[in-house]
Amino acid sequence: MLNLIAVDDEKDVKVLFDHFFYDEVSDGLINLIFETSAFNCLKSLEGLEGQTIVLSDINMPEMNGIQLLKEISLNFPKVKVLLVSAYDQNRYYDEMQKWGAEGYVSKPVDFVALKEKVLSMITE
Repeated sequence: MLNLIAVDDEKDVKVLFDHFFYDEVSDGLINLIFETSAFNCLKSLEGLEGQTIVLSDINMPEMNGIQLLKEISLNFPKVKVLLVSAYDQNRYYDEMQKWGAEGYVSKPVDFVALKEKVLSMITE
């Protein structure tokens, strides 16, 4: 089972994740966790086993998505991270490369494409 942690300080985004990943969660393919801060994401990662993908917004208070990516890279090297932002990817490209981001998703999020990307990242 894949652990998918969605991190966004906008709580209403949770409804979209619940909707678009409903079948995979119901079928036991994905354990979907929604966190509203990078700090909560890091706490959730401490107890998880198995493949994990973090999908994090970049623009968040206290700790942004790039800082979260760095923390995950240093402390949870097997966890894959996709970053999400309404800003141009080029603004963050160097930091994303430096800390090993798996990819970038533009806002507004195309959830159909996002779901395909996440499912393609699942390893057997």
